[in-house]
Amino acid sequence: MVLMAHSLKGIYPNQLSFGEASTHIIFKLSQLLSISPGNVPKVIFDLEKDAKQFILEGKRERSYSRELKCSKNRYPIKKNAVHVK
Repeated sequence: MVLMAHSLKGIYPNQLSFGEASTHIIFKLSQLLSISPGNVPKVIFDLEKDAKQFILEGKRERSYSRELKCSKNRYPIKKNAVHVK
């Protein structure tokens, strides 16, 4: 992931989709058994080229500001209380 992000200018590793990138990397590594040893470095370097497809979109703005909500429980809570479901 770090090498993939490093190959893209201005992109940090946390801006790439971990789930999709890890699935892609595992898929490519599982195919190495069927690839001739001379082509293995090319496949590994191609992983960096595939990084563009894993860039996450920017976060959207909040429609409401974050607020602390009031507790609806007006009674004190026992610290050692056992809750039965």
